[in-house]
Amino acid sequence: MNETKEEESIFQSLSLSLSLDAETVRVGRDLYHSFKKYDKETTDTSRLQRLIRCAILVSSKLQIVPTMEGSGSFVRGTGVSITNLLSAAPRISIDDFHVELKGFIKKVNIDPDTFKELNTMIANFAFSLLFFHKFEEVWKSLKIYSKTKSESALHSIQNCTWIIFILARVKLLQRQNEVIECCCLLIGVLHFVLTHLPQGISCEIIDEVTALGDEIADQSDEKDRRIFDTLCQKLRLQEKDAALATQENV
Repeated sequence: MNETKEEESIFQSLSLSLSLDAETVRVGRDLYHSFKKYDKETTDTSRLQRLIRCAILVSSKLQIVPTMEGSGSFVRGTGVSITNLLSAAPRISIDDFHVELKGFIKKVNIDPDTFKELNTMIANFAFSLLFFHKFEEVWKSLKIYSKTKSESALHSIQNCTWIIFILARVKLLQRQNEVIECCCLLIGVLHFVLTHLPQGISCEIIDEVTALGDEIADQSDEKDRRIFDTLCQKLRLQEKDAALATQENV
């Protein structure tokens, strides 16, 4: 196979930084050059980086390795994680990588199971990205602020909230891409976070309830109700769907 010096350099660099085994690199090279037969526009350096990483990821999924030496049992894949793959120098955008990967797996010869696994991974990422944009939109509209003007604290709380949602989605929804279920879960997570904000952090809804003072018999219940109603409105959930998002069901 004809390989340019730049292509060879990228394969060698990634092989060293990711501690790839020889077979993963060999199959990755075959996949990459197989793809080049269908796509001649691979001269751009940044695209070369994405395509070669696609080849390495697909190759790692095709490998069959023993779980333990002498155990007689085997598992697919060599454990190359997307995080490590994309963070290896130079770093690659996860958005651009998934777009490239979607086209890559359609043009190389891989078995149906591997194709299905990778296609599911791409679909999960696309859904998560779409939902993350919605999360950012809702978070911004809640007008959460720091009384001490600590922007880093607000950023940390926002990141933590998203991580809680992702972990809950994996554990409770098994990564389902159902919009209603995910909206309900997000409401439950946001409700929990907003009712447990650390001292010095507040938001518009809480301030409104606090301002009413003695007019409300139980400020805690009123705060919970207003936060819940506001979140349902922002995520446009109907009453029958919103019932799924109560803390008892999340």
